[in-house]
Amino acid sequence: MGVVVKESLVAGANKRNRGVFADCSYERGDIVERCPVIVLSDADYERIANTELGYYVFAFDGGGSCIVLGYGSLPFLFS
Repeated sequence: MGVVVKESLVAGANKRNRGVFADCSYERGDIVERCPVIVLSDADYERIANTELGYYVFAFDGGGSCIVLGYGSLPFLFS
């Protein structure tokens, strides 16, 4: 697929984290991953914004938010 989740050393710190990295080159406009999302109402977002689940929330262009169920959320699960 061209995307891997692995452990890495954070620059300037003696701390290890997980991240999502490309193992190949991508061009502008390439689709890296398609994944389902959970669309949040404004009220739902307000309830979870300051909780651990808030780390998984992404904003839509033009407003709204969602929880993405794909590789982009994986580093948070293992940190």
